[in-house]
Amino acid sequence: METGAAMRMLTIIPTRGRNANAIRLFEAINATADFTEVVFAIDADDVKEYQGLMAETAGLDNVKVCIANRMGMNGTLNHWALWFAPDYDYICFMGDDHLPLS
Repeated sequence: METGAAMRMLTIIPTRGRNANAIRLFEAINATADFTEVVFAIDADDVKEYQGLMAETAGLDNVKVCIANRMGMNGTLNHWALWFAPDYDYICFMGDDHLPLS
């Protein structure tokens, strides 16, 4: 990495059946954290539940909604962490029931 280059951090948030929690968390991150990019990891069989989140985050550069077959929480975290690892300096996890405050 070049000296002085900005560090990139990604927060992976696996979520299932809790669109309201995901939107609440997205809004809290958006209001408090300008240092991380976010991936909401959704199971393919749960996409309809997350139409609200997808509408809220459409077109944003710092938030992605990623969809894959159901792998459980650990499988989902590992899958997306490996997928995004080449592009980020740090990858962390946050549950959809967390709520950062300023």
